[in-house]
Formats: sequence, structure tokens, C-alpha cells
Amino acid sequence: MFFVNQGYHLRAVIVKETNCLPLNKLAAVTYAEEMKECFEVLKLNLKKAQTANAWFYNKYQKAIEFAIGDQVWLWTVNIHIQRPCQKLCLKKIGPYTIR
Repeated sequence: MFFVNQGYHLRAVIVKETNCLPLNKLAAVTYAEEMKECFEVLKLNLKKAQTANAWFYNKYQKAIEFAIGDQVWLWTVNIHIQRPCQKLCLKKIGPYTIR
């Protein structure tokens, strides 16, 4: 985020300033407007990237629709089965009928 705001990467250098001058109000307003514009561009770019990623992902995914009465197999990854060793447990169980 710092790189987007300032245009360079932050280095870990700590400097104490003894005499702080008040900020120029016009410069502060200009800087705030530039930051707002920068964030708007970033939001637009992020939205564009999300749309492109969703398109590429959905391009190879098939929409699976199930109806009542269909029979399905269940993966046992998230199902706790009373077996002494999960490694030797069945990977899929079924078929089960959808009600």
C-alpha cells in the first residue's frame, strides 16, 4: 500500500525531526485529491482483475444441477467416520439418493 501511495518502497530508516513546520493547506488538499483519485483507479483495476479471473475460472467449470431422486457419491473428506485409521478409510461413500 505504501508503494501505491508514494511511488517507492519504504525503507526502515527512522529520522526524528526537531522543527516541524505547519503543513500548507493547499498542498494537503491537493495530496488528498490525488490519493482519492489513486484509490479510485486501484478499485477499478481490482474490479477488472476480479472479473477477468472469474471469467477464466468459470470457463472450465461445469454447472452441476441435482434433482430429487438422483443418486450421488459423497467424498469423506469432511465426514467423520468411525474407523481406526483415516488413511485406510474409503474416499467416497454411496450412492445416496437425494430427497
